Amino acid sequence: MTWLDALLPALALLAAFYLPGFLVLRGLRLATYQSLALAPAASAAVAALGTMACLFTGIRWTPASAAAAALVSVAAAFLVGRLVRPPAPEQENPLPRPVKVLAGCTLAAAAVIIASTMMAGMGAPGLVSQGWDPTYHVNVLKWIKENGQASPWSVLPIFGGGTPSFYPTGWHALVSLAPGDVVVAGNVACIIIGAVIWPVSLAYLGKALFPMLPAVMVLSPLVGSALLAFPYLQIGTKGQWPAAFATALVPAVLALGIQMQFRAPQAGRRRRIVIELLALLLVTAGTIWIHPSALFALLVLAGVYMLRFVVLAIWREWQRDRRSGLGWAAVTVLLLVGMSLFLARSNVLEGVINYPRNPYAPWQEAVLWAVFDLPNQPDHRFSVPGSYNYPIAVLMVAGTIIALWSKRARPAVAGMAFAGIIFVLAAGDEKPFRWLAGFWYKEPARILPLVLMLGAVFAALALAVAGRFLVKPVAALNSTPGRQHLAAGLVGVAVLAVIYPATGDFRYLQRYNASEAPYSVEPRPQGRSLSAGEEDFMRSLRDDLPADAVVIGDPFNGLPYLYALTGRHVVFPQMVANKGTKDEEYLRHHFQDILTDPQVCDALERIGAEYVYADSAAPAHRKIEGRQWTGFRQVDYTQGFQLLDASGTAALYRITACR
Repeated sequence: MTWLDALLPALALLAAFYLPGFLVLRGLRLATYQSLALAPAASAAVAALGTMACLFTGIRWTPASAAAAALVSVAAAFLVGRLVRPPAPEQENPLPRPVKVLAGCTLAAAAVIIASTMMAGMGAPGLVSQGWDPTYHVNVLKWIKENGQASPWSVLPIFGGGTPSFYPTGWHALVSLAPGDVVVAGNVACIIIGAVIWPVSLAYLGKALFPMLPAVMVLSPLVGSALLAFPYLQIGTKGQWPAAFATALVPAVLALGIQMQFRAPQAGRRRRIVIELLALLLVTAGTIWIHPSALFALLVLAGVYMLRFVVLAIWREWQRDRRSGLGWAAVTVLLLVGMSLFLARSNVLEGVINYPRNPYAPWQEAVLWAVFDLPNQPDHRFSVPGSYNYPIAVLMVAGTIIALWSKRARPAVAGMAFAGIIFVLAAGDEKPFRWLAGFWYKEPARILPLVLMLGAVFAALALAVAGRFLVKPVAALNSTPGRQHLAAGLVGVAVLAVIYPATGDFRYLQRYNASEAPYSVEPRPQGRSLSAGEEDFMRSLRDDLPADAVVIGDPFNGLPYLYALTGRHVVFPQMVANKGTKDEEYLRHHFQDILTDPQVCDALERIGAEYVYADSAAPAHRKIEGRQWTGFRQVDYTQGFQLLDASGTAALYRITACR
């Protein structure tokens, strides 16, 4: 399959991500640019309502039911907008047309830089990511299409083989609406998140933080395309697709909150606040629905803004009526205590916070890791001299210092510092406060994008200030504010145009390697799940397996991908490290004894597996003891098995030993 063949799924995903949310936000009478930047978050909120309605009614989650949910939501939004009738927001420093054109050009350039790198790394839209998480995510997409349900209580475990557990499905619900192959849909969705949603979100944050410097909005997407931590590492190497979707939306949600706090007084302000508060709640809920870690990301990055808002609101109420002020203060405290108690009693959250994670680096190296946006800790073999992002790092530090002079941006600097501290805690060993990083599984790769999303905007700020300083002496460029802003933006673009080749095309090799790592089929010492040509072989097995077939095998040697590629059920739809059921655990260690041990056949019968997928190539993670499936290592397939098809080191057998 070529990338041109992926055009239809791409258009369908763009519609699913943007159309419902944009119409809902426009119905609430948000500005067009706000509605565009926040549309994917609002679409996720609409999908949340739709999938829960499908769960309770038994209606299947399909493009038709999703469209129905969207129509109801859009109608409700337009009704609310008509009833409230908020005044149009007064534009802070409206952008001249040339600046808008330049902003569009930088967004397009950032999209090309990111998309071309990710596409080159993936190789083709139909190739599966062999990462730990994506293996599960594509199978969830397949299960949603088969099962017809996409709520967080409908996908874990896949095939409904146990008590349902909560699993965030905002990403899955939207991506499952794309027609055709689920692998293609997953890959294309990742490109849209990285190349479209992320740059637009950064541009909106730049506009919200520095409305009087439009060049910041213009330059933020280009700086964001040069970062390694996001989207290339988190989406590519780490494969944290739903978390990455939420991360890409955090800047836009943060931007709306900042604009609300610093909105200039106007007639009908209360009605405008009501509408914007509704919109903020909607997009925040949608982002959290995609991945709950977004809640804690927003608390960290926007915590000072929230504190400022609450304190000022209570103070104004106190000045108006002391009793009312005390009442609101008490309500605020009770809400905080109640939320803390609720979160403290969450078994799911407790498991996340206490997730065991080995240390990566001491704090000194962690700081270098974050500042220079390295692929790994400084002493790692991937952190070669060419991987250090020196020019952008200098701009980030300079921009952060400049931002301290802005009352509007100062809380964002504090949020960036808090995220940086949590990143350092995640990278280090088990110190008393490392549990704060537990909201992100204590994994630095999940936290660093929170630091760098603000860092990218601050780097753009440094370029914008430098550009403004350089054009100030030229009278012809200062005749109007529009010309000054355009000239400052062009200077920033010119500087980045110099940095681009000077840093190896924004460290193209590192960006490519991060995107390519999970898609490669080249042998490596620690093993791989799939070998060259194995995916094509798997797709061909659809004709060899009946529709109700259940296949067993080593989950680290290709088995889980059979479901996504053929639609046939497998015993293990994801890479499994922990113990499964009693039968699964027995087969894990004793499957090779099928000819001599009757318990093996008994376990297979209870599980329902009549086929086995075998591969003699080195499995993934083979050097990690807890991920060994010894029962499938030395099986004699000459007796008790019927060969159905084979290619290279892989083969599909029908189990005949138990008949």
